[in-house]
Amino acid sequence: MRGSRAFTLVEVAVATVVLAVGVLAALASARAAQRLATLGDRVARAAEVASSRFERLRPAACAGAGGGAASHGSTAETWSVASEPGAAIADVVVTFVAENRVRTVRFRESWPCAPPAPPAPPAP
Repeated sequence: MRGSRAFTLVEVAVATVVLAVGVLAALASARAAQRLATLGDRVARAAEVASSRFERLRPAACAGAGGGAASHGSTAETWSVASEPGAAIADVVVTFVAENRVRTVRFRESWPCAPPAPPAPPAP
């Protein structure tokens, strides 16, 4: 039997351990990738919520400061608008749950505001 080309029991055991470690590493990597993909989807949804809010705030942003809050299922948003000379700045904070943790993402956008028109001259 010395001349046969078979694997020994030790070689088979080592190969099995190496294979098991590789499979476990691949499973852990796949789970991490799934978690990141889920979080990415949630952050993208938060960006959509903020973008929608900015679109609704833009027409009246230069009129004055304000704020509010809204909830959409498991996603909540708060917003505020501040007026500065020549600009309006809007902040939207979107909060959601991902992986049993509350996550918060803040978005900011600003728009130029035209200065108010000067008063009309008095009639002669």
